[in-house]
Amino acid sequence: MIQNLKSKIQNYFIGARQSYHQIFEAYHHDIREIADHDEILQHLACLLHRHLKADLVLVWLHQAESGNLFLAHALGNVTDSTLAELFPLDIRPESLTHPQFVFDLPEGTSRQGLMALGVQTIMPIQWRGMLLAVVGLGHLYQQSEVKYNAKTLNWLDSMAGETALALQTARLEEELKKLRPIYRWTIDGREEERRRLASELHDDVMTQITTLTMTVHNIRAKLSQLNNDIDPNIFSWLETVEQSLPQVNHRLREIMQGLHPSVLTNLGLIAALRGYMDSLAKQPLPPSAPPTITITLTVEGFGERLADPKLERDIYYLTRQAIDNAIRHARPPQILVHLRWGKRADEQIISITVRDTGEGMKAKPETLVGHNGHLGLVSMSERVDAWGGQLAMDSELNKGTTIHAIIHLEQPGDPTAELQQAIRQLKRPE
Repeated sequence: MIQNLKSKIQNYFIGARQSYHQIFEAYHHDIREIADHDEILQHLACLLHRHLKADLVLVWLHQAESGNLFLAHALGNVTDSTLAELFPLDIRPESLTHPQFVFDLPEGTSRQGLMALGVQTIMPIQWRGMLLAVVGLGHLYQQSEVKYNAKTLNWLDSMAGETALALQTARLEEELKKLRPIYRWTIDGREEERRRLASELHDDVMTQITTLTMTVHNIRAKLSQLNNDIDPNIFSWLETVEQSLPQVNHRLREIMQGLHPSVLTNLGLIAALRGYMDSLAKQPLPPSAPPTITITLTVEGFGERLADPKLERDIYYLTRQAIDNAIRHARPPQILVHLRWGKRADEQIISITVRDTGEGMKAKPETLVGHNGHLGLVSMSERVDAWGGQLAMDSELNKGTTIHAIIHLEQPGDPTAELQQAIRQLKRPE
């Protein structure tokens, strides 16, 4: 009977070894869908309990400050629950680099405690030399009868590495979730200040300039009626002021529209982008730019406006910033802008792509964010992060730069909407 039992155990582990690769691939796929730190460890414990037929699986979290292990999950019969809950680790964490048998651990409290709990194999989970957690595995049978071979331990090591990566990803995602409200608060505060400044320019400064223009005109008219001798230069000076004030007024109106374009509020994202392209076409290119820059805007799936005006605003400024960066830094003959609103897999997304055919970046885009005046890249990243989206930047020297952003949303696009395209040419003064 004992011989039959041994044979069944050996046959099981032969089957388990044959399926290690499949189990790892399934685990890799599963934990990519899990964003919660605790759920990842629970999933690992259940998988080991099921596939290795472990009678006991204990998962401890390591607290670096105290050096203690705190029990996070337990499957099976724990002989001493009090001991398992708080476990002192008297082994240097950096020495726990791979799965090993408890019997091979150095003599000490940790080894004795693990053996008392019935743990026969430990599986440390590390990230870049930092111990995150320890998994303990135990069987009712003696280790000499049910002994994992090198392939089993290598598989456990791979599982530990995959788990460590998933835990760090989940931790980063958690940090991003905390940062998103801050991004949103910062962006909203900045946009509110832009709106307030635009309103103040319109209601106060521009009104005063209009009044001042009329005053200068009246002074000229009054002076021309006087018979006494007046320096002719005064009329010339006043005429210059009168002609300059409308130009200042016009420039302030352009600045005001840039701060908070009314067309974005009234007509929406696509109309605002067309309007911005129109304003660029009316302005001369800087001397460093090529003689002509052609901007092509292509739009798909925008049968209606986005329900959230803040999202329209952020996509507008994201796209505009990418266009501005290309004009200022890339010397591109062409800038191609593509906006698509539709489905990807089972999700509704808005995809924004701005590609130029210019000089490309001299360094990797991610290394330039926030450095040497590249604050536009920071602004774009913040706007995308605030919506939980993804931003990618790809650049190759002398082959151009591509900015690509994806933002997820619930409002469906219109696949039957007519494809829209707008082309504008920007020219350098002769």
